[in-house]
Amino acid sequence: MNSFRVSLSRFAFWGICSVAALWAAFTLVFEFGAGVPATSEQWAHRSMGWFVQAILIRTFYRGTRRYFRELSR
Repeated sequence: MNSFRVSLSRFAFWGICSVAALWAAFTLVFEFGAGVPATSEQWAHRSMGWFVQAILIRTFYRGTRRYFRELSR
């Protein structure tokens, strides 16, 4: 793989991760401001949001591990 493709893929990864981290931070602040859900619909909506955030955090964690592992070679 040439260095341009490696640089572009790393740039894309860090760009996506920064957007995801900002999104997770803003939604966390919003959820603390919104209070405790009152209805089952609100609980379902928040649960789906928490699930998506967990997937994003897991992806970020795995990607950073892979990135630093490749960097140390």
